[in-house]
Amino acid sequence: MEIRTTASVECASFASISLRQIFEREMSDLLWLAKAIVGDPLVAESCIAGAKLRADGSSYVDPNWRDLWIRRCVAREAVEKNCEEIKRIAANNMRDAICKRPPDPVAWDKEAIRSLTPTKISESLNVFERSALILHGYLGFSAHDSATLTDCHWSLIEYACSSAIRRLFSEQIEAEEGSAKPGVSEVIA
Repeated sequence: MEIRTTASVECASFASISLRQIFEREMSDLLWLAKAIVGDPLVAESCIAGAKLRADGSSYVDPNWRDLWIRRCVAREAVEKNCEEIKRIAANNMRDAICKRPPDPVAWDKEAIRSLTPTKISESLNVFERSALILHGYLGFSAHDSATLTDCHWSLIEYACSSAIRRLFSEQIEAEEGSAKPGVSEVIA
């Protein structure tokens, strides 16, 4: 029995070291991710610290999932920093989604989203739209998984993500709707 315990500790220790190495290697992208959701550089840094603790608490993460797991930890920390505001905005969006015609669906390009500065994202979108955009549009989480993280109804995620894409890339979308050239509105993620 003692051998299994020692092996479990060594496995968890190896996983933590690897996760820490990924944090160091991907720090600029993780900071961008946190800043894009919370909109504040200092709060984003605290999200990174919280995500490190959350990741260290993971007993084992398969090597194939470590990069995604770390991004999920950072996103979860960032969403939790604004959970009350997200719930309030999501409730208002639910009312609007029922009463209004949703925007036409827009496909998005992850590289185009990543090319935006966190400041541009936070100045253009509310925290719920930012969360939906980053979770669903950038990280590629399903609408259900994104809804679980933001504690809202899954049907709001694509609505908020499409609205965010339209607002951030409105000039490009309008130009492309006037021409037949493929671009942001026609890229399939």
